[in-house]
Amino acid sequence: MAAARAAAGAASALVRDTVAGETPAATPAVKRPDFVGIVSFGFLLVILGIVFGLNPNAGLEFYQWIESSAKAAYATRPPDTLLASTELFFALATLSGLVTAGLRYANDRTNLLRPIADALGALGTLSFTVLVGLYAQLRVSGPSALAIQAAVVGVLIVTYVAWAVTLSRRARHVREVAAATTDRRET
Repeated sequence: MAAARAAAGAASALVRDTVAGETPAATPAVKRPDFVGIVSFGFLLVILGIVFGLNPNAGLEFYQWIESSAKAAYATRPPDTLLASTELFFALATLSGLVTAGLRYANDRTNLLRPIADALGALGTLSFTVLVGLYAQLRVSGPSALAIQAAVVGVLIVTYVAWAVTLSRRARHVREVAAATTDRRET
């Protein structure tokens, strides 16, 4: 009996608040854990293990390179072994990004923006990998590589925004068509 009175009281409060112009508080949506993000973090740990396994002195080389650049007051060229480790890291990160994009698409085919963002990020990482390789082979200078990478990232950002706008317009159009179809059926 008391439970029935409590339920009736809650229902009347809801009606009273709605009539008074206040909207009832919405219950927060339950967020699912991001398993693809956890897998992506696992890929990162595997990649770091591979890179530092093949070049255990990568951290020391990086520190010495930063120290020598600071003493020289300009950015010196990194050692070739550090460049090779960097190239390997970003090549594996590219593969990880593409696999993550595929997993996100397979997991949730209704939200295409996350897989698109992951795939475009992987393309940006691939371009950086290629530029590091060209820099290591002395085919491109450091400032030129940075300028090219900035242009590539800019193009990828514009591409992502264009896809986001297109997908949101398409979703809005589908909702409008569905609402119009429902209205016609009701009349």
